Amino acid sequence: MLALLDSYRQRMGGALRQRCASVRTRLDQLAARPVFRRPYDHLHAFMQRLDELAMRGARAVSRRCERARHVLEAAAGRLESLSPLAVLARGYSVTLRAADGSVLRDATTVRVGELLETQLARGRLASRVVAGADTGSQAEQT
Repeated sequence: MLALLDSYRQRMGGALRQRCASVRTRLDQLAARPVFRRPYDHLHAFMQRLDELAMRGARAVSRRCERARHVLEAAAGRLESLSPLAVLARGYSVTLRAADGSVLRDATTVRVGELLETQLARGRLASRVVAGADTGSQAEQT
């Protein structure tokens, strides 16, 4: 029985030494990894990648803003060409009834003697109707 116990003790000692050697080898392998040998190198690589992504993001936002600015400028140009002041600048005018400020759209609705105001690109004119639409339009400036 003593011999059997001695045999078990030797086997257990050998198994324990083998296990310790295996764990030591694994620990040495882990310790040899770059992340453990130079931990700041890994962190530095992540920080560099983050900086690159931040610069790319800033450039992308800048390009997107520039495209949006061009679209907005084009829309503003189209809108400006439709504005009443732009129409006046091209030589048109807007004539209003002096009495109520309503826009005059039809010469047949004006009475002889009625006072009108005409808005031009630069300034206003006041006029009085001296002839109706049937006889031709002549206006007397006041």
